Amino acid sequence: MSASLPFHHRLMDRGRHLQALGLQREAVCFWGRLADMKSLPADMAEEAHSRLGEMQLERGRHTRARRHLAAALAHQPDNPHYHFLLGQAIEEDPKGNLDKALAHYRRALQQEDSQAIYLGAFGRLAIDLGKDEEGVQALRRAAEMAPDDPDVILLVLDCLGACRPHEALAILRLSLFRNPRDSRFRKLWSDFHFQRLRSEQDAKRAPHRLDEGPVMLPFTAAAGKSTRWRRHPAGTSKPHFPLPVSDKKHA
Repeated sequence: MSASLPFHHRLMDRGRHLQALGLQREAVCFWGRLADMKSLPADMAEEAHSRLGEMQLERGRHTRARRHLAAALAHQPDNPHYHFLLGQAIEEDPKGNLDKALAHYRRALQQEDSQAIYLGAFGRLAIDLGKDEEGVQALRRAAEMAPDDPDVILLVLDCLGACRPHEALAILRLSLFRNPRDSRFRKLWSDFHFQRLRSEQDAKRAPHRLDEGPVMLPFTAAAGKSTRWRRHPAGTSKPHFPLPVSDKKHA
């Protein structure tokens, strides 16, 4: 077995090189062949499955992503990043069980609660599933942990802007105060107020809803960002912040 390791290492380097070049289709085929090799050492099999799961998730192949990420977790059951990715794969699948997705986000946080993006994903889905208090607390922690990260703040606004607009505004104001010259935060500020204006106009067009209090429209991703769509518990679809690829890592 030891004599064959250099050969396996060369194969792994080839797969990483294809992925680094952005040749995703070729990389998926290559890593797939590696994952099927019975002689592949356990740590290499884990990496192969985790990379395949991540790439299939990016391609929207949720069933395949779940299968590979489950295989990676079999090698390392407490890996928080694998639980996070598996939660994404389940959440973004129109047929996925959102309670299971939330459970994987929870497992990720149990192992590593210092990742703001984990907190944001958990908080967003918890609110969608009616666990408002738990979800809001997670979103608050995410904003406190990463006030200078526009991606995290966008995720927080996406949720709190709809249910707690005044708190969302306070979070955004603090981030803008900390980053006054950052055009991304200035755009978030203008977009947020545009959404508030639209909600007020909608309320005026429907006077019978005024007694329900102010309503904020869902805060959407800034122009130029791709947005993933997924099933919403109420049966309607809405745009949600796409969890950034740059946050993904391998164990």
